Amino acid sequence: MSTPIKIESADEAALSAMLDHHAQLRAELDSRVAALRDAVLGGAPYAAATGALVSFIDEHLLPHAAAEEGSLYPAAADDDRVELFVDSMVLEHRELQRKAQALRASDTPARALSSAEAITAVFGVHVEKENDLLLPALQKRPGVSLSTLLGDMHDRLAEPDADAAPRPVGEPEELDVRTIAHGARHEIIFGKLHALAPGERLFIVNDHDPKPLRYQLDAAWPGTFDWSYLAAGPQVWRIEITRLG
Repeated sequence: MSTPIKIESADEAALSAMLDHHAQLRAELDSRVAALRDAVLGGAPYAAATGALVSFIDEHLLPHAAAEEGSLYPAAADDDRVELFVDSMVLEHRELQRKAQALRASDTPARALSSAEAITAVFGVHVEKENDLLLPALQKRPGVSLSTLLGDMHDRLAEPDADAAPRPVGEPEELDVRTIAHGARHEIIFGKLHALAPGERLFIVNDHDPKPLRYQLDAAWPGTFDWSYLAAGPQVWRIEITRLG
């Protein structure tokens, strides 16, 4: 018996992508803090684990927080009923920044682990508030599109690779999702598709047929994207997606 495929609206797909990405960030943070904890409690050198944690915070956690402040939070802050709540979310971001700075400056194993544990605690509560309160409220709010906010967040997070050769003007981007963690794939794909102008294309490379993505696109944005198979397995699928309007 085939597994039924759930058809999601654009905002439902965006909400799922945001929740998945939060779960991925939290799991990665917990994993790196656990590595630091094991090193410290085991009396082993801890500098490498500290450096890996700091890199993750600087490259992923704090940029994600900044993108939220530039996109999600303004969409909620113009409502007097939630303004103080959003302010509290911003304060949690500031606390994450302070704890991250304390981690960078830590000169003993105990101080490094203390800062790391505090970051985990603050981020865990913060994510639960966003998942359970803020995102559902935004989804229900008239005039707010989570898919648009997701695209805006992606634009804020996208930074050109200084070492990469520039793509020729007009040449479509190719996204190899095999190199992307499963929890972040939808957020990245929907963000890139949202950013396409009419007539622009995106190539997606995968190790299986991404039919569920096609069903989601057809349900969320009917008549907006054209889908063509350039390669159809058995090991590599390459899809051309063109924005029609």
